[in-house]
Amino acid sequence: MKPLNNANLEDIKRVVKLDKNTAQPKYLADIPACLQHLINGIYDPIGDGNCGFHCMAQALGYGKDGWMRVRK
Repeated sequence: MKPLNNANLEDIKRVVKLDKNTAQPKYLADIPACLQHLINGIYDPIGDGNCGFHCMAQALGYGKDGWMRVRK
């Protein structure tokens, strides 16, 4: 595992920038303590077979129906 530096932290911040309305504090215990302060929220997608696309759309800021855009 490579050490964290400012560039890595900026990448992590971009990936975890999620909708605050979907935050599930119960999942924070699964994230290493050294990274928890970087978490803006946690998105738990519906399990419809497209959950990976839902996650990517949410992380990219495309909104609820943006998963179709990510899938293309």
